[in-house]
Amino acid sequence: MFQLISLLLACSADPAETSTTPDATSPSHTSGTSGATSNGTSGGTSGGTTGGTSSGAIPWIDTHAHPFGYETVCDTDACVEAVLETMDELGVARAILMSPPSPQAGMDASSEEAVREAVARAPDRFYLGVGGNILNGMIEGTDDGVVTAKVETAFNAAFDDLTADGEAVVLGEMAALHLSYSAEHAFEETTPDSGAFHLLAARAAAAGLPIDWHMDAVLDTMDTPRWYFDETDSDRNPEQLQANVASFEALMAANPTATFIWVHVGRDTTGDMSAELVGPMLAAHPNLYIQLAPNQGPLETDTAIFDADNQIRDEWLALLETWPDRAVLGSDLFMQASEEDARILGLEQLFLQQLPADLATAIGCDNAVRLYALPEGC
Repeated sequence: MFQLISLLLACSADPAETSTTPDATSPSHTSGTSGATSNGTSGGTSGGTTGGTSSGAIPWIDTHAHPFGYETVCDTDACVEAVLETMDELGVARAILMSPPSPQAGMDASSEEAVREAVARAPDRFYLGVGGNILNGMIEGTDDGVVTAKVETAFNAAFDDLTADGEAVVLGEMAALHLSYSAEHAFEETTPDSGAFHLLAARAAAAGLPIDWHMDAVLDTMDTPRWYFDETDSDRNPEQLQANVASFEALMAANPTATFIWVHVGRDTTGDMSAELVGPMLAAHPNLYIQLAPNQGPLETDTAIFDADNQIRDEWLALLETWPDRAVLGSDLFMQASEEDARILGLEQLFLQQLPADLATAIGCDNAVRLYALPEGC
């Protein structure tokens, strides 16, 4: 318990040291079926309770982690065992592993296989996400999502191959807008309401698999925030970012049986992420869920989910209390068996510690069990 408290205090003491802004060494984009959605209390199935780990941490399921990144890889038993020890200390009962979203140039079947190998090292703790490399790369390689007969045939074949064994619980990480934080970190952009994403949504719905959806929010076409030019070594980002929120809403409306999990919600990367944006979208689209990223984001705006002291802002807490069954946690961890793992997971635990107990159980555990069709419990 002492170690846990020390980690949480370290996370909250100095915002400059705890921002989860990605860097060159930790880039960030950082078969389930969706449950019923409602504006009300959570209908969890796990029966999990808070405070159930030996460390005193609130147990939770990490729905978004990566066993490798652009400059990191965790492909040994020793590395995985060290990560599991950190998970135990910070309450992570289980985690879903997946590839980061790959551009066409980075497509490599071995990346999808590497995720499977990582899951196999601890099959009682890890679950499989597929398609972040191959499927996302195929979509990114289209002409802004235009689907030709050749593209459709290849995409369907790849989808069938990735999901044939029934091990996947989610499709991802898929990117509609993915800003670049370093020279090695990809910029990716495809219109959400495009043929390629409609094809993905149709296949996902038929397979009963939710979509792990990365989209830096842009309400109206804007100049790219100067932070990406002044504070990173990336030359990949364009001068302007195209509006995508309305297009995303059109995609969800046209595919009501497809489940979209909007990842890294709460972390502001464009200046447009806010509870004021997300709340009406949850109300309008019952097939939308949010995967929370409890940090300020690179821009450190006053609309991010955490303030400068790593405290949940009131408007975000109100949103979660209104929609308790529509949110999960995802760390965006790049497994390294280092102090960075503890820092990132510590922020998630710090977030849970600030929630009412029933809301912490819903967001930390029950919603993930239902949404990804995982075994019960945390």
